Amino acid sequence: MTDEEFERLYGRPPVKPGTHKKVKIYWGRVIIAVIVFILVLCGIIQLIKAIARGISGKDSTPSVVSAADSNVVPDDPDSQLITESAAESTADSTAVQPEQKVWQFKVCIDPGHGGIDDGACITDDQGNVIRREKDDTLRLGLAVRDYLKSQGVQVIMTRETDEFIELSDICKFTNNNQADLFVSLHRDSVASDVSGFEACVHSKRPDMDTTLAMNILANLKAVGISNDRGIVYGYTNDPTQNYHVNADTVCPSVLMEMGFITSKTDNDLIDQHNTDYAKAIGDAIIQTAKDLNVVDANGTRILSEQLISRSKLYYGLDYYYNL
Repeated sequence: MTDEEFERLYGRPPVKPGTHKKVKIYWGRVIIAVIVFILVLCGIIQLIKAIARGISGKDSTPSVVSAADSNVVPDDPDSQLITESAAESTADSTAVQPEQKVWQFKVCIDPGHGGIDDGACITDDQGNVIRREKDDTLRLGLAVRDYLKSQGVQVIMTRETDEFIELSDICKFTNNNQADLFVSLHRDSVASDVSGFEACVHSKRPDMDTTLAMNILANLKAVGISNDRGIVYGYTNDPTQNYHVNADTVCPSVLMEMGFITSKTDNDLIDQHNTDYAKAIGDAIIQTAKDLNVVDANGTRILSEQLISRSKLYYGLDYYYNL
């Protein structure tokens, strides 16, 4: 078959051996193209994942960073604040909070004397003061405060350091802060060998004040005292006069003589039972608040106003609030 016949039959010239041109393949370019394609494809996949995370993140709650990741700081300051807040909230919710009863009444504790007023003192053979009433009353008063606060009672103190407070200011402080009960702590002294604890109440023998005194003495006696000298109405050795803190406080009040500072027996008892006496006084105060219907057995306040011992007042309430 001639070339002309082949062309007429197949519509193209015949391909003769040795005349076909080989196509050259550039493998380097092919490899580069494949790599570029793979990188582009990975980028597209990562972009899709990022978009998906962004969409789901708007509808989810911020998670708390675990302890192992606590050193990782988010790029966004607001995210850091959210993370820390969530961690704190979780810690608060998991912590066990002890149930604390709250007694809804207020008591004023007055550690007698202070500052330039040492109160009763005892000295050694050389005349050096070795014991001061103001120190004993402050130590006991702070212990009473701490115990009452541990029980959920609201406590105000006429002094918490070695400072002198005028008696009129003590009464005004108590009245203006609307305390429901008032307890003044003192130590007695005498030249002879006398010992014992007693409670001093207003000379009018008000029932509320007497209840407070009786409860405290009973609790102290249960702890152990040298001698129960009972309740003194008025001033010691003069029932016609009253201690300032009993006369000018409007709430039920008592001045406690916590033994004689001149008695070694009483001093030893005070040193040995300071914490026990504080608890005894604190429990008596709580009991009195219940007895006088200031609060119920659960500590909820019943009385709608400040507890006032009206039978001991000579003048109207305005007088006592403005001493």
